[in-house]
Amino acid sequence: MFPAPASSAGTGGPAGAPMLSSRDLESPYGDLTRTAPPPITMAKTKKADLLTPGELVERWRGAVAEKTLRNWRNRGRGPVSTTIGRRVFYALPDVVRYERENRKTATG
Repeated sequence: MFPAPASSAGTGGPAGAPMLSSRDLESPYGDLTRTAPPPITMAKTKKADLLTPGELVERWRGAVAEKTLRNWRNRGRGPVSTTIGRRVFYALPDVVRYERENRKTATG
């Protein structure tokens, strides 16, 4: 039904193209068939590690209102925030860092 392939005597490919070995097809980056590690998700983050704006207000005993936190976020001030979907969170290490960097000592 189909014609037999012509013998290419050493070239191994059609129209004189060289035949590639499996070594030629290896990636210079190693074995790419391995799967990547699973992405970090909210499920792997402890709930206590993320604070909502309301929880941050409670932590600071109402010294700053949620509206102030919103204004700070819009102006690039305050502790670093993370938005996941439409919700805003503050990572506890970022809050502690902000508190430490903005600590005021009494002079007198």
